[in-house]
Amino acid sequence: MCSTGIGSPSTAIVVEELISAGIKTLIRIGTCGGAWRKDIKNGSLIIPSACVRNEGTTQEYIPAGFPAIADTDVVNALKRASVNYKNKIYVGINRTHDAFYGNQESITKWGKYLLDKKWRNYDTPILSSDMECSTIFVIASLKGVKAGAVLLVNANPEPLKDRLVGKKQLVVAKKTDSKNFLESQMKRAIKVALEAIKELNSLP
Repeated sequence: MCSTGIGSPSTAIVVEELISAGIKTLIRIGTCGGAWRKDIKNGSLIIPSACVRNEGTTQEYIPAGFPAIADTDVVNALKRASVNYKNKIYVGINRTHDAFYGNQESITKWGKYLLDKKWRNYDTPILSSDMECSTIFVIASLKGVKAGAVLLVNANPEPLKDRLVGKKQLVVAKKTDSKNFLESQMKRAIKVALEAIKELNSLP
């Protein structure tokens, strides 16, 4: 168990040193703010299957065309483990970025195609946004180890489609959701990861 700090540069250092120490599987447990779709509520869990590499650290390793993909065994173990808990679970694409207080254009550029009328019945496949996952996935892939993540949605939804048309968004947890609520949901995320580790340890 190890803290990565915030952001991809410190995460890369930690991942490199853990792998050098012999780690074979990495699972990030963390938060991702508000999800990018209305249907993903505060307190949900997101299991990233892949990440948009919208950070600079992994560009130092390999060009942008290389995908940041979670290990299939880890994703499936997290999915199975999450069935035992009350959080709503979503599996899909996450975006990893560098600027905690970045501008709206850095986000809306990923959804501009949705403004075309032919996409009006579709929503973004990017479910969430964090600052570490793609770095973990890329380095793990390059070094031949397994990696995955489970992220707690800890704020109101921040729908990408609403951002595109300039709707104001309240980027906070609901007032009815106490600190204890988010703490209990994070404990569930931790338990999901621990259950997944038990399953992965039983694999040949």
